[in-house]
Amino acid sequence: MKLSKLILISLGLLPMYLGTSQTTYLTEGFETGARPDGWTEETASGNEPWRYRNGGHSPNDNNWLVPPEQIDITRNPPAAYEGTFNAIFFKQGYDNERTKLVTPELDMQ
Repeated sequence: MKLSKLILISLGLLPMYLGTSQTTYLTEGFETGARPDGWTEETASGNEPWRYRNGGHSPNDNNWLVPPEQIDITRNPPAAYEGTFNAIFFKQGYDNERTKLVTPELDMQ
């Protein structure tokens, strides 16, 4: 029992040590309503692009006709977590479509 309390206390202190030397290597948003500069798409299967919308896919808008900045309560999720736009990849089909959204090369040193 004492060992488990010691482990919990140690884990509780761990974020204080980890939080002192954090480095941010990438901060990006999608507020332009388009893929950010320097980012690319790599198609693995099919030809489905990433889209930039306020929220997720809506079963009532299968042809993507609702303006991307508009909030639509039938979207899942209904709105972006922050701001107006988020990146979304959605294709409902049998062809196992896959497209990678690739950031610019990062120097993690």
